[in-house]
Amino acid sequence: MSDIPISEIDNSTLGIEPGRSQLDLGEPFSFNDASIILRAGGVDFAVHKSILSSVSPIFKDMFTLSRDDTSQEGIPIVELEESSQVIYDLLSFLYMHINDPALDDIPSLLNVMRAAQKYELTKVVLKLIDHLEKQASKDPLLVFVLACQWGFPDVARTAALHTLKLNFSTLLVSEEVTRLPTKTYQKLLVYHSKCGQVASQAIQDNIGHYPTQFRGCADDQKEWWTAYQSRLKEECRMHPLEVDYTNTEMLQHQCRSNLRCRQHNSPALIHSIMERGKKVQKAVEVGIHKVQIEFDVTDFFA
Repeated sequence: MSDIPISEIDNSTLGIEPGRSQLDLGEPFSFNDASIILRAGGVDFAVHKSILSSVSPIFKDMFTLSRDDTSQEGIPIVELEESSQVIYDLLSFLYMHINDPALDDIPSLLNVMRAAQKYELTKVVLKLIDHLEKQASKDPLLVFVLACQWGFPDVARTAALHTLKLNFSTLLVSEEVTRLPTKTYQKLLVYHSKCGQVASQAIQDNIGHYPTQFRGCADDQKEWWTAYQSRLKEECRMHPLEVDYTNTEMLQHQCRSNLRCRQHNSPALIHSIMERGKKVQKAVEVGIHKVQIEFDVTDFFA
């Protein structure tokens, strides 16, 4: 696995296609009392110097240095390198009382985050961090990579937690994780493995004993119970938060295959064992939340 600098990751290296089209109008950011025009991608946004200057020292300096001869109807114009869509999204965070930010995809969030950091829009960056964390359930590996890129350990931990819903083998072949430094990638693998062990131990502690209801039955063969536990443990080691520990279908299959006694191959008994499964589910969740990835500065490349 190669150590590809996280700072070099962009939409193309992550295999992300542009998620949104360019704007052809500056609405709703076209105020009659505007004091500055931001021009991006051929679109003019007529906004307020005072608002942008109060939240961004970069914008404040840009407005101070803007040339008076570059104006429209007496309003100074500042040319920006970003696309009109990025500036639109950026302004949506600054004028939230007018336009709600609609960043529901990672490509858009990635582009706006770059711009927010460039212009030192600290409050916008914090809001974007919240948006990024909400995406962790949809694409945990990509969010983990981006959180490491930008230096957001809390988001990285949330994303790592959501990777527990993925099969462990996915972490070994995913394109996203190849962008991580080897050490950080290994930490993710170790975290996943530890959580799998916690889940396996929860199974042993809560349903490890052979049900007393089966003792004395002509079909009292513990092999089927051992096989049931082994199957659960194997699944939880691969993806501990995706396992249904009250999987009625799995248990019924084992009972039908191994217990011919009607008394013990009954819905009531299966329900009783399902209650054990609920205890396992709770124990797994509690145990996993105690497992943490410990990051250090070398894991982040903001």
